[in-house]
Amino acid sequence: MIEIIIFCLIGSLVGFFSGLIPSLHQNLLIPIFIPLFLHNEILAISFLVSLAISQNFGNAISSFYLSSPPEDLSLSTLPSQRLAKEGLLLEALKIYLISAVIIVPITIIFVLFFNYYISKVFVALKDYIGLILLIAVYTIFFFEKEKIKSLLIFILAGFLGIISFNLLDFNKAVLALFSGFFALSQAILNLFQKENFLKNQIEDVEIKISKKELFFGILLALFLGMISGLLPSLGTSQIILIFQPILNDRMFLLLNSAVSFSNEIFSASSTYTIGNPRSGLSVYLEQAFGKPTYEIFILILSIFSLSTFFGCLLFIFFYKRLFKFFQKINFKILNILIILIIITIVFIFSSYIGIIILLTSTSLSLFAIFLNVKRSYLMGSLIFSTILIYTNFYSKFLLLLGI
Repeated sequence: MIEIIIFCLIGSLVGFFSGLIPSLHQNLLIPIFIPLFLHNEILAISFLVSLAISQNFGNAISSFYLSSPPEDLSLSTLPSQRLAKEGLLLEALKIYLISAVIIVPITIIFVLFFNYYISKVFVALKDYIGLILLIAVYTIFFFEKEKIKSLLIFILAGFLGIISFNLLDFNKAVLALFSGFFALSQAILNLFQKENFLKNQIEDVEIKISKKELFFGILLALFLGMISGLLPSLGTSQIILIFQPILNDRMFLLLNSAVSFSNEIFSASSTYTIGNPRSGLSVYLEQAFGKPTYEIFILILSIFSLSTFFGCLLFIFFYKRLFKFFQKINFKILNILIILIIITIVFIFSSYIGIIILLTSTSLSLFAIFLNVKRSYLMGSLIFSTILIYTNFYSKFLLLLGI
């Protein structure tokens, strides 16, 4: 028990601080660490599950302060930027924290007591993913004022995604794509800001979400987390995008962050609940140790609970300290450093092909900003290919492109 707690704490520390580094996703780190634990499945789960859940907390600070989000937080960055213009960035972080505190235990209890029925939901929905996404995309564009421009960005991002996924494996392609869409492009824009926007933020700010909104957001997040965590190729950003036009920024932040945690738990425990791994973590654990037993399933859920506790403590301890630190340093030098870090990480993991994808996705992001189109439509890079796959047009589309 003491060893489990120690390795859970170490994993939480590694996850939290790696999450602060722009674009360094857990799926790139887990293969590096897992060979160290092949002799002990329990310690491997303690360390790696803690790393996965705690990296979300570091990612939140990085994405909100530096505008460099991973895929599952890319949509929340845009509402947080709007709140930042009002000096309410710290409120966005508090919303993120409260969503984690509430959704994690609720999801764990739900998975524990309803794991049998989860498999039934999976079987019922898996054949309708293409239709679900088509309805979602139609609904998104129905509420959009700039339909033609938004559709153009959506389709261009879709083409870029398909080409990228055929040049690199999925994790490396996503690293290059989303680093360009949301991190490198934002860092470049930040270079032209006259003042560090963090200096204009209000420190003592209350969360302006009612109990009714909180209840609705958490309930919806539990359902969406289950859907995105169990169905193949359906990420959190893809399924949440449908709600962006109809929710205010605070509610959308709450939903986005809660779904990212709920999805993490559903996907990590999917090897046991539905017999198929649905996340990088669950895939690597299955490859190393095989199908989990009921005891291991319980251990995974317990580690999620413990590592969330550690992650919350780290978040509370560091978020204001890092806020004050980033306020003091030269904003342009910071963004130049971020640009260099992003380029270096992409080059290390995906070489020159990754750099080409990175520069292309950055250009497309800046083009979207020039057209005054929401960067959330860059999620077409994932949604477009997923629709093609589940409507059986993907191979035909590749032939059309000559890939």
